[in-house]
Amino acid sequence: MRQEIVIQSKNRKSTVLVIIFSILTFQLIFVSILILFKSNEVPLTRTLGPLGLYGVLLYFVIKGLIWELKGMRQLRLSESKLTFDKRSPLTNKSKTYDLDKIKAFDVKDTTVKEGPLAMLQLLGIADKVFLTFEHDGRTIRTFSGNSIDEMRDIKNKIETELR
Repeated sequence: MRQEIVIQSKNRKSTVLVIIFSILTFQLIFVSILILFKSNEVPLTRTLGPLGLYGVLLYFVIKGLIWELKGMRQLRLSESKLTFDKRSPLTNKSKTYDLDKIKAFDVKDTTVKEGPLAMLQLLGIADKVFLTFEHDGRTIRTFSGNSIDEMRDIKNKIETELR
């Protein structure tokens, strides 16, 4: 029986996204506070809608900000399954795949030279390199980043353990 192998990778922080999410968070909180202080001047039906909308938007913006700051990706290999987790203080997503149905691991370089995606990659918002594998005819993306060497190292660790 093989011991469980765990490979962890912190989320790569995009300074641009952290700044944008921080500004949006402050704006949404400020507007919500203004609406609450002005709520006695405006009918209740006109304050609950915007407050609800800002509350939902604030949740998703804070969720994105916390993912950028504290997000962690984890891949666990056990005897018969591979589990991929995305963890942050607010959310945990976990997917489990059967090792028998996994065909091959691959490092995909999606670097673009021009266009909107090239600008997002340049700013560090979109990733350039992905570690993928085939499972039941679908391509699954696991780890991502900007370094091909880092992805190849992770791929080699996984393939060494699967032998």
